[in-house]
Amino acid sequence: MPRNVSRILDLGTGDGRLLALLRRDRPRTAAVRLDFSELMLGAARRRFAGDAGIEHVASPTHHLHLAFYAAIGELIEHEDPSDRLLDVESQLAWLREAGFDDVDCYWKWREMALLAGVRPAAT
Repeated sequence: MPRNVSRILDLGTGDGRLLALLRRDRPRTAAVRLDFSELMLGAARRRFAGDAGIEHVASPTHHLHLAFYAAIGELIEHEDPSDRLLDVESQLAWLREAGFDDVDCYWKWREMALLAGVRPAAT
């Protein structure tokens, strides 16, 4: 993530864990958090309570999806049925199509990823 970033749009924020880590390092960065899941948005609201103010991706295989749940200490039965995960490459393509430059996956651990791009300055 560029050091001089001033705004972050966190699509699929989940509980906001990745954004919280970024904001710890860049406290003056403005951020918008979006997610489809009410369960995840509730968790993010609790995490950022009092805040004035990263992405959850599909595992390539079902085996790795189960391994992700095991790694975070959750039962697969607790999986939010509203989660419609998509692979990293498709999500990067969406950012490119939306006009972002230098789009990349800067960090990934199992189903958690930090996808970023830079919006070109208006001319």
